[in-house]
Amino acid sequence: MKKVLTLAVVTAISLVGLLGNAWAAGQVKKTFDLPASLTVTLDATACSAAPGPQVTLQGDLVLAGLNTEVIFRNPGPQVSNEPIVVEQAVVPGGQHQNTPSQNITGGVSNNPYMWLQILDSKGRTLTSEMFLGRCDQGHFIATAQIHVPTDATADVVASSCSSSPTIALDGATAVGPLTGKVIFRSNAPENAPPGQIAQTVSEIAIQPTALSFPFSAQPASANGGNNPLISVRFRMEDGTLIGSEERLGRCSSIAAQ
Repeated sequence: MKKVLTLAVVTAISLVGLLGNAWAAGQVKKTFDLPASLTVTLDATACSAAPGPQVTLQGDLVLAGLNTEVIFRNPGPQVSNEPIVVEQAVVPGGQHQNTPSQNITGGVSNNPYMWLQILDSKGRTLTSEMFLGRCDQGHFIATAQIHVPTDATADVVASSCSSSPTIALDGATAVGPLTGKVIFRSNAPENAPPGQIAQTVSEIAIQPTALSFPFSAQPASANGGNNPLISVRFRMEDGTLIGSEERLGRCSSIAAQ
């Protein structure tokens, strides 16, 4: 059974998902989709055809938590082969990220029907079209569980490789950006044939730039043999492993020069 040590973490945020690969000794990069909950509040006024409905929207993004684990292994016969795992919370779960408030105008007919769809920055759809209602209802709240494209890069550096080796992670994660479409239609699809539905689409930047979260500078250390083998892995707060464990080699191979 492995030993697990938990570190208290300096205030810092980072992130979760599925793919990963090591670039070189001492550097790990992960590309994955981070689970998140998104709530978008929309307020519509002036629901006439011209100049068109005035819509104000504001978003709230809640990211899933992410942990990193630094793993120390001592394969020599003189010491225990049991791995020591030092865990850090790099993205505390439940953090709210408010997205910028925006105003858009969309005209197609008097009192149009409205939908909202969320996409990533490359146009990949993250939700289906979410029906909001008719413009004159005024206030709408749309919620969705999404998976946000995320990149995490960490430089892994050893400051000591003695009987108490010390490893530090230096890097950051980038989450997003997110875009969206507010769709205005003259009729609901179930009420009219497709050829009789007028439509306009207003694009929005829900999260205009990627959210960047630095890793904590808190070092990870463990008592054990000299110059252990070092690995790093990422794990969601619910325990789900992100990709594979990245084996970096002996502590001395990633020691600060």
